[in-house]
Amino acid sequence: MRTGINRAFRTYLEPPNARAAIAKLDGAINDTVTSLTVDLASWQIPEDEELMRNGVLLEIDAELIEVLTYDELTGICTVVRGVEGTTATAHLDRNSIKLSPNYPRQSVFDALADNIVNLYPTLYTVRAMEVMGPGVAAMEDPLAVDIVEMWAGASGYGSNIEGRIVDFHPSVGGRAVIFDGDRGNGGPGLGSAWVRYRRRFGSATSEDDTFEELGLDSRWVNIAIIGACADLFIGADMEASQVEWVGGVLAAENIPVGTRSQVAAAMLRYREVLIDKAKSEMRAEYKTRMRFRPTQVSFR
Repeated sequence: MRTGINRAFRTYLEPPNARAAIAKLDGAINDTVTSLTVDLASWQIPEDEELMRNGVLLEIDAELIEVLTYDELTGICTVVRGVEGTTATAHLDRNSIKLSPNYPRQSVFDALADNIVNLYPTLYTVRAMEVMGPGVAAMEDPLAVDIVEMWAGASGYGSNIEGRIVDFHPSVGGRAVIFDGDRGNGGPGLGSAWVRYRRRFGSATSEDDTFEELGLDSRWVNIAIIGACADLFIGADMEASQVEWVGGVLAAENIPVGTRSQVAAAMLRYREVLIDKAKSEMRAEYKTRMRFRPTQVSFR
């Protein structure tokens, strides 16, 4: 998630010439202190320090902090920690302090997490696993949704194997694959079978979550990023420099932007173009297999 969030800022949310005022933290802080010190020499533009006043929001990592008082001689602030739905956490010395961010990092995280989850069922991934009878096997993949097809393993089952995924089965104490099929050389309900199943996408809980852990194909990360940025742009008062920046990125993909109010719609059009391409690739990759048996050909 962290790489996706950084990419969203770099590509769409923070044009090089329109970034928020930034300073550095002078000394590490834990998650409970109600004061912090700004390194006075770290202001990139001296005039930015004038923005430090009562009620201003500071962002360190993903935490939003409200300023109560600021001493311009010492750089010491008294603050309220973890405001606007964020969580107070420890921060290292020299971490960046962003003043009045247009797009809080927590908001970007939430928008990206929502867009990943909402890609299903339009997009999904498929995996295969071998299961052992008799008739019930644990489904340890939490992202498994439903079965695409089943076929005989090395022993036990014959043709026409069918199954389903259930949320709980007492014999395994959790999610399970229930399956049956024709009598094979191991007898009914015995031996192994292969199950090919469809997977949804997981819900991120931390920036440390990887796209792989969330089940998202790396080729589709950009789709989620674009959708997240479009959500953030809806109703936002975008600066002209950002409109120009995003317009230039979309123009390279032959997506016209138009007016400032149409940026979000243009991003959503771009997202649909990429989704259509991904669906075509997905159908080709996960196309129905044709399986040959000694006496028949079946499509499942």
